[in-house]
Amino acid sequence: MALLADAARFDVDVLGTDVNPRALERARTARYAEWSTRQVPPAHMRRFARVGGALVLDAAVARKVRFDRHNLLQTPPSAPGGGGWDVILCRNVLIYFLRTVAARAIQRLAGALRPGGWLFLGASEVISKAPAGCAIGWVGSRVAIQRLPDSRLAAARKRPRVPPSGRTPPGPKDEDAIERALARL
Repeated sequence: MALLADAARFDVDVLGTDVNPRALERARTARYAEWSTRQVPPAHMRRFARVGGALVLDAAVARKVRFDRHNLLQTPPSAPGGGGWDVILCRNVLIYFLRTVAARAIQRLAGALRPGGWLFLGASEVISKAPAGCAIGWVGSRVAIQRLPDSRLAAARKRPRVPPSGRTPPGPKDEDAIERALARL
């Protein structure tokens, strides 16, 4: 995320979390195996240097990321400034949880978003309904959960959360910027 934001010249605060302290220490090194960067577009690969058998991310980009320990069964860390996170990515971890536990984790993560913020889940995650105060939509081919601004919350309660077609339109304001960013992944 920091690499994409840097390429788009956005100033961001990226927080990476894990429950495993060793995984966090490894992440802090910003060193990646060739396999881990296999889908990074060539234009972004210029921000990596080969050091031994690893690819090391440019320090200016790496400094934009901090890492903290977080258990998804607990309250998520607060965003800087306290207004909530703009985007949360939780990819391919909830598949290991019981469905009821995963639903509680999704509700907690969605609650940590700012109004209008987005939660993106991994392709393997299963969700049957939107958390309270949220809508499920699609950004490109990715399922996303958007925390509704208060003005849209009342309107969302009046319509079905997932219509028979299985798709709802994503939120109007941020979807183009999010789509462009995801296309760069």
